[in-house]
Amino acid sequence: MRRTVLLGCLLGSLMPACVADQRQELVLLAAASLTDAGRSLADAFEEEHPQYRILLSVGPSSILARQIEHGAPADVFLSANMAWLQHLDRERKVILSSNLPVTNALVVAGRIADPALKELADLGGTGRIAVADPAHVPAGMYARAALECAGLWHELEGRLLPTLDVRAALAAVTSGAAEVAIVYASDLKLAPAARILMAWPKACAPEIRYGAALASAAAGARSLFTFVADTAHNDLWREFGFTLRPDSGGVFRAYGQRPLP
Repeated sequence: MRRTVLLGCLLGSLMPACVADQRQELVLLAAASLTDAGRSLADAFEEEHPQYRILLSVGPSSILARQIEHGAPADVFLSANMAWLQHLDRERKVILSSNLPVTNALVVAGRIADPALKELADLGGTGRIAVADPAHVPAGMYARAALECAGLWHELEGRLLPTLDVRAALAAVTSGAAEVAIVYASDLKLAPAARILMAWPKACAPEIRYGAALASAAAGARSLFTFVADTAHNDLWREFGFTLRPDSGGVFRAYGQRPLP
């Protein structure tokens, strides 16, 4: 059942005691790396559609996908890779999925005073390396693929510090729990205590794909799904450090279309 939200109680005999927010709630789940962009997209959607209120919940794409799989409320899901969307599609837990019009890049991040790294081999001389859990979190899965490509996975695996998500990996660096972190370039946009020590070499840079899924047939859910993937918001994505995909074109490339129930 959709809830209404109490805005507050009014004192006085001429007004009702409480006024309820009658807007329809929509639940937007978003990967941790999309926290800031997701909030801005939600705010923009509410401004254009004042009859709706967006409840934003962020976390690792893997955990959010599992929540949807087990019946947690969700209207739209923004994932940091397409694999989890494909999983939900196979389980028939989403109605429609598409690429988002942006990509990202892996970088090695450290504290402001840390010296830059010249090449990937320099990671061998660092201490602990924070990374989103490579077992299931997209940022960590991308990092593992990149390290394997560079032939460094087995050398560095024992020094990796797995974290809940990519934002937690960056926090491990700023708190001193790790020497460096492998994160997305966009994560540094709002992290004044950290900086990029090295961009990931193109030869081993994974293709990072974000996707959106329509997870319910609730009123307004399809409008939100279309809204978040619209290339009209390209400036917003750039503001938060994302790179536009050259093939975005505003066209949904869905792999699991089914009629709305």
